[in-house]
Amino acid sequence: MNRVLLIVKGEVREKTFFNRYKYVKKMDNNLEVVPFNQNIKELYRVCKEYIFNGIKPDNILDILKDSNISDDDKQLLNGLYTDVYLVFDFDIQNAIKESYYKDYFSVIKELVDFFNDSTSIGQILINYPMMDSIYHLKDDSFVSYKDIIVPSSIYFSKHYKEYLFNKKLTFDCNKFTKNDFDMMAAINLKKANYIVNGEYKKANSIVYELDLNQKIILDKQLENISKNKHMYVLNSSLFIDIDLYGRTLYFHERGTRLYTDSFLYESIKRK
Repeated sequence: MNRVLLIVKGEVREKTFFNRYKYVKKMDNNLEVVPFNQNIKELYRVCKEYIFNGIKPDNILDILKDSNISDDDKQLLNGLYTDVYLVFDFDIQNAIKESYYKDYFSVIKELVDFFNDSTSIGQILINYPMMDSIYHLKDDSFVSYKDIIVPSSIYFSKHYKEYLFNKKLTFDCNKFTKNDFDMMAAINLKKANYIVNGEYKKANSIVYELDLNQKIILDKQLENISKNKHMYVLNSSLFIDIDLYGRTLYFHERGTRLYTDSFLYESIKRK
C-alpha cells in the first residue's frame, strides 16, 4: 500500500480539495496533505540552498523542515512515505514584470528537473495557470475543455480569480464523489495529451510515461506563451491518482468511461 505525502501551495483551496479527495478515496491513513503556504519561487529559494556542486539531496523532507511550514505539519514530515508529490501553481504573476519572464521560467524549469521522482526527491505537479484551473471544468461556454486557454499576461494572472468569480466558475469541493475525482484526472490527462501530441484522447501508459511528464508539458506551455501569448488551462494535481491507479483504472479498459467529457460536465453542474 502506498503511503503518500502531498505538499501543496495553499492552506485553503488545495488542502480542502485534497482532504475531500483522500476521504472519498478512503486514503485517510495513506495520504497526508501539508501546505507550504508560499509560492513556487520560495520553494525554489529553499531548495537551492541544499544543492551543492550540482548535487541535490536525497529527499525533500529535511529541506521542508527548515521552511515556514507549521509546527504541527512539520511533525507529519517525520513519517515514512513511499511517494512524495508537490502541487504548485505556474502563476505567471510571480515573475513581477514581463522583462523577468525568462528568469522566472528558468526557476520553474529547474524545479521540474529537481523534483522528478515521487519515490525519492519528490514529483512536482504544475497547475496552469493555478489550482483554480479546476473550475474551468464547469465552463459550458466552450465546445470542449481541450480548447480552453488563458492569456499569459501578468495582468490576467493578477485578476484570474476575479475572472473566474465573474463567470460563476466555482463549485463546492466537499460535494465531489470518487467518480468526480476519477473523471477530473482523466479529462486533464486527455488535455495534457492534446497539449503535447495534439490528440484529445485517452493516452496509454507508454505515452503517459514518455510524453506527458511535467518537463515536456512545461516546454509546450512555454512554447505557446512565446508564440501565442497564451497557455492551455491544465490541472495536473490529480496526476497523483494516475500514478497510483493508472494500470488498474486509467489505462485499463474499465476506465474508458471516465474519459467522456459530458459525464463530468453534468456532474460538476450539480456541485
